[in-house]
Amino acid sequence: MAPISFVTASLGGKVKVKGLYDKKNDIEVDIPTGTQPDAVLTVPDQGMPLLNARRSSSRGNMMVHVRVVIPTKLSEKARQLLQELDKQEVISSSSEISERKKTTLWKQFKEFIETHFANKSN
Repeated sequence: MAPISFVTASLGGKVKVKGLYDKKNDIEVDIPTGTQPDAVLTVPDQGMPLLNARRSSSRGNMMVHVRVVIPTKLSEKARQLLQELDKQEVISSSSEISERKKTTLWKQFKEFIETHFANKSN
């Protein structure tokens, strides 16, 4: 299981998870942009040993369940930023969002995060 923030789920990134066999070294998993809650990601060659494999070191894929963690407490600034994002009205109220609107949503969300969090030393 890989717990990630909703920002990482939205923008993408990397997360380290424990491997099945090498407990000392974590495995880095790429989180694609727009990862949905409860997604299952495939990590090649990190799973169970393959039966009847030509090489004894051959392994299958490891499956990583992504759990998006939503904060239960927000700072006032975080609350304001989320409310500002909500006011952008980029999410359609209908159950289906056109591809153009999806692209716009992710582009605007990424720009919003980069504008408000890029190069902040505080």
